[in-house]
Amino acid sequence: MVQRFEKDSVVSEIECRRGYTCVKVRFKEKSEVGKILGALTRAEIHFTIPKIHENSLNFVLPQREEEKALEVLKNLGYNPQLLSGCSLVIVYAPDMRNLFGIMVQILEAMLKEGAEVLQVGDAYNSVSCLIRDEKLKDTISALRETFPNTAIKCEFS
Repeated sequence: MVQRFEKDSVVSEIECRRGYTCVKVRFKEKSEVGKILGALTRAEIHFTIPKIHENSLNFVLPQREEEKALEVLKNLGYNPQLLSGCSLVIVYAPDMRNLFGIMVQILEAMLKEGAEVLQVGDAYNSVSCLIRDEKLKDTISALRETFPNTAIKCEFS
């Protein structure tokens, strides 16, 4: 059974992690995805939120691994697009799977502040959104307003 939620009690924590890059790799056949991800894994590159599209693969990685990933992908014959200067905003909601509309609430708050949400991933207890660093403060403020009694772990430089 799906339950409605009260904003104040659903989200337990909001965390932001700076220093991420969004990578886009174009391919001809979807069968290439395994080769790409396998090569990154063998090179011990820590990627997350992979999204497979019709002719491309997007994923997120720590900015410090950008050069290594670029080398691996170029050695495979790809010319990836990289967008640096991103942050992961992770919203933890322990009972997320039983809540109706929680992801919409999160995205509405982010988009209201003009954040370009580049990637979204979810787990059983969280929603992770990749945004540009320049919108991080405004995004966190909007989430604080939407979920007022929530702990926030985020440092701004």
